[in-house]
This record gives sequence, structure tokens and C-alpha cells, in this order.
Amino acid sequence: MERSDHAGSVAANNADRPTARSPTAPFRGQGDLIEAELGLTRARIRFALADRDRRATSEGGRLAWPEEFARTERLISARVALTLSDGTDLPIVWLEDRLGLGTNERRILWVLLAHELDAISRTMLRELNTESCADPTTDTVRVVAFDQAHDAEASRLLAASSPLVLGGLIERTDTEVAASDHRKTWKVARRIAALAHGDLSMDPELFRIASVVPPDASALGIGGQGIEADPSCLPVLVAALRNGLHDDRTVVVQAQRGTGRRTLLRAAAAARNLELLEIDVERLAIVPALLHGQLNALARDCRLFQRVPLLRNLDALAVSPSTGDPLAGPTQADRLGQVIAAFEGLFLLATTSSVIPGNRLRKPQIVEPGGSPDPC
Repeated sequence: MERSDHAGSVAANNADRPTARSPTAPFRGQGDLIEAELGLTRARIRFALADRDRRATSEGGRLAWPEEFARTERLISARVALTLSDGTDLPIVWLEDRLGLGTNERRILWVLLAHELDAISRTMLRELNTESCADPTTDTVRVVAFDQAHDAEASRLLAASSPLVLGGLIERTDTEVAASDHRKTWKVARRIAALAHGDLSMDPELFRIASVVPPDASALGIGGQGIEADPSCLPVLVAALRNGLHDDRTVVVQAQRGTGRRTLLRAAAAARNLELLEIDVERLAIVPALLHGQLNALARDCRLFQRVPLLRNLDALAVSPSTGDPLAGPTQADRLGQVIAAFEGLFLLATTSSVIPGNRLRKPQIVEPGGSPDPC
């Protein structure tokens, strides 16, 4: 491979320094933050290229990162805190605040975002690949996102069981299951790239199976026909949602189809100012691998946008997707368990009384109109 013309001191590359004058300067907006992060990532890529060229002509392992990288990370964190304290929203920061990503996970995301958003970074990352690959390889991401002391952590976070993969944040782009690290390639998930662009609309991959329900009870028709005519139901449900997103329980309305179960749950959520993500179980994939990916994406969006999942047509989990015949108990429980396990926190279900195997639900509170609600 030809020697890189990017070799040289990272510290001398003023073009990639963050634009902050001091830690007291907040970001002007998300675009300003992204430019600072991309500047730091470009500096790390240039350092990795220079270090690769050095090792091509001399013995020895990778060099330690310059202290400037750590100082710049601290500076960016300080400016983010000041920006948020001013009331400015930074959706890309939700990855840390709402998904709980740590420093190492965010570094990987910024390498892949740099490849997606920045032509200069994309060219340099391709130069770091030892194979002719369009996307960054595991080895390339490792040497840019981590110093030499954290190779094991890099391997963990770029494995199939990584929280970044399971959470639907990054994706493999090669097709070779058992590929070596210099051949495995990666990209950032479309949802995360859209977040960086400020696009907060629904992920196109989820349009067919889910819809957002804002907290608005004005057009729900509570008090009409059906189970919403039971005066005790709505207060019980509103009370059940008292802890909002942070409550690790499942609230279930059991009644016959077409009797207003979802109307009650929507009204209760509106009373608590909770936004719902209404998921049509009948439209979930049949193939287990595809279902797993859909559930990861749905759970990711619920956490990112602070929405409560509401499952409709849950009865579909109790029948064969190919024949419509009732499923045996273990199969039914496994399918329902996979759906329930994908989501954290508050969970809403509208179903018939014959579908729910109660021991699969987290802290269930089952409300049956005309009867007595289960204790909380």
C-alpha cells in the first residue's frame, strides 16, 4: 500500500481543532456540535494513518494517543452541558442521555457517522482499510476509535452480541458470516444518521408496523359506546400510568375486539402526557431474524423519542401466521415473550382475556371493564 500523505503531527493540524474559544462557549446548535465531533474524528483518523506509515518502516507497536484527544473530548462534553443548560435541544446527545451509551460506544458511532457525513473522513477511512472495501472494517474502526490499550473492548463492541448491534445502532454491511476483522465492514444505522441530520420523523422501515400517537384525548370519544362507558376504567388506567416512562410494568386492558380497548389506553396516556408508539402485531415479521431486527428498531425508537409501546392485535401471537390455527402454549408464550422482552419500562397491551400468559408479563396490572382491576 502507498504511504499516506496525511502523516504528520495531529496537534499541528489546526483545521481539525474544535471551534470553541473556551469551555464557557456553548454550541450554537447541533450542527456546531457535529462539526466539533467530526473534527476530533478526522484528527484521530490522521493520527492512525501517520502511525500506520511509521510502523511500515520501523519496529514497534501502535503509539499512544496524544493528550490533545482527551482534552478535546472534555471540552466537547463541557460545551454540551452548557448548551443543554441553556435549553437548546441536541438530539444526537439522546444517544448518551436516553440510550445510556458510554464513551467507547459513542467513539465507534462517531467514526461511522464521519464515514456517512464527511467526504474527507470517508476517503481517509477507506485508505486505512487493508482490503478494497467501501465501508470501514472492524480493524479500521478499532484503530481510529480506540488507543492501543483497548483492543479487547473494541472487539466486544464490534461483535454480533454488541449492544450497538442489538440496539439497532450499527449494522454489518458484508455478507461473509465468518469474515476476519480486516474484512468485516460496518455502517451506522439509518435512524442514527437521520438523528444527526436533525430528522426526527418515523424510521421508514417502521411505517408499516407502527404509528406515533401524540397525547391528545380531544378526538377519542371517551364516554360513548363500548367499554369506555364503564366510568371506573379510565381513572384506574390513569392511576396505573402515574409513574410514566420510568415504571417497569405492563398495563393490560382485556375485552372483546371492537369494544374500545385502545381508546381507553390512548386516553389514559394523554391524561399523563405520554406519547405512544402503537405497534400492529399482525404486521410484524414471521421470520425470527427479521422479527428480531424489527423489535430492536421499535425498542430503540421508543427509548430515543421517549414513547410508550402500545401493542394492538396482540391476539395474532396466539395463532399460526400461515394457517390462522391456534398455537400450542409453549410456542405462543415464546412469541409473546420475545416481543415483551424487547421493550423496557412501561408497556401497554390491548387484548382479549384468552391471550395473555400472565407469567410472561412484567408486573402486570390487568384491567377488565365491568370487573375489578388486578392490584398494582
